[in-house]
Amino acid sequence: MLANNNLNVEQINEFAQDGHQVYFSQLKQLIQQKHGLTMANDDPLLLVATMLNVFIGEIEKINEAQKKAMSKVLSEQAASYVADVKAVTSSLGEVLKNASLDAIRDIFNNHVETLAKHRQNMRWCAAVVAVSALANVAALAFGG
Repeated sequence: MLANNNLNVEQINEFAQDGHQVYFSQLKQLIQQKHGLTMANDDPLLLVATMLNVFIGEIEKINEAQKKAMSKVLSEQAASYVADVKAVTSSLGEVLKNASLDAIRDIFNNHVETLAKHRQNMRWCAAVVAVSALANVAALAFGG
């Protein structure tokens, strides 16, 4: 919560954009500043702020879970990619000792194909994560 109770509209907007929840005192002050209306503590419109704060909290939990899952997937993919690169480079060193120019071209073409497959796999992974995130938000928004 912000320590300063005399906030202006810009400060509240900046605070809310940083992903923080807007509290009742700040919300009432913002409405007073923007619209010249005073809200009582038992005003039913404050229910909307409560509901939105709950949704924000749930979305933050979903985002954190997605962040952890994405980090795990990407670290696994990175580890696999590093292992593949090590295998390719070690075999490349051995082959280069005895290879002709045509063999070198074949090796690089195979490497390009492997990288293209990896790039496509990473795109699929990103798409799966994006669809999962959208499904989670849709389930939260429409499924309750």
